[in-house]
Amino acid sequence: MMLTICDQGLLYPRIALLLSLQRILASFSKMSTIFFLLIIENINYFLISYLFANRKYIFGK
Repeated sequence: MMLTICDQGLLYPRIALLLSLQRILASFSKMSTIFFLLIIENINYFLISYLFANRKYIFGK
């Protein structure tokens, strides 16, 4: 149960971010768009690695 809540918590904001990015892409230049995507990917990687490192405390396994 806890695992699905955490998975959905990571999945749905990411989908919302990607949808909002599609609107932002039209107004940004190519270089700043790539830079923006890299920042978001780094944030997602940090969140996933943080959850993975602390899974004993979060999931109790």
